[in-house]
Amino acid sequence: MPAEETPFALKYAPPTKQEEADDPEIRLLFEGGIVLAKYKIEVMVGPDRSGLRDFKAMISIHESGKHFHGGGDAGMYLCLDHRLFEKDNTTSPSALPLLRRTQKERTEWGCGAAIPNTAIAGPLANCPGCGNLIAVENLTGQVPFFGSIVGLVELVEILFNKLHGNADIYLKHFKFDIRYDIRNAKAEFKNVERARANIEKSIYPLYRILKDTSSGATMASVIRAFLLS
Repeated sequence: MPAEETPFALKYAPPTKQEEADDPEIRLLFEGGIVLAKYKIEVMVGPDRSGLRDFKAMISIHESGKHFHGGGDAGMYLCLDHRLFEKDNTTSPSALPLLRRTQKERTEWGCGAAIPNTAIAGPLANCPGCGNLIAVENLTGQVPFFGSIVGLVELVEILFNKLHGNADIYLKHFKFDIRYDIRNAKAEFKNVERARANIEKSIYPLYRILKDTSSGATMASVIRAFLLS
């Protein structure tokens, strides 16, 4: 059966009254008086990042290892069918339009909820947002974006809210594009290593986000300032 004909949700389970209440418990972990975020949002941008024109970015979400056990971060998925972003290869894909819809409705391409590792068993994930059983291979792990800085700010804020306002934001700025040359494997490897060696990394920790917004700044304004820093 062609991929596009494969249903995204394999089974639907009606949400419980507790889930309908949409009142998630927010646990804040403190260490030395500093709040440690339960999650992290990682934004990767290239040299075309701009406050004036459209550019590409890739976003991923993670469970923070320092919050749970001090180990490494665990990657998370979104309840979005990644095949939607591969349908048209003539334009750069962006998940923002679909994520906007998920704030108001459960779409045919998923509800947009964050899916932790504990909700995954073998090849299936039980989405905590819509209750569907979904093939993990169809979920979105890397969230594509193409658009203006205003759009990227909106997307990051949507993800921050989906993580219940309990996330650090990481920015990785690649100074060089990673170009792939299938005719020259050595050149490809060298370029990848060059890109990795020229990454600027910044962190906007949750405690600073809370401090800045409590002083009257909007979430959108502090995210924009950070992403353009």
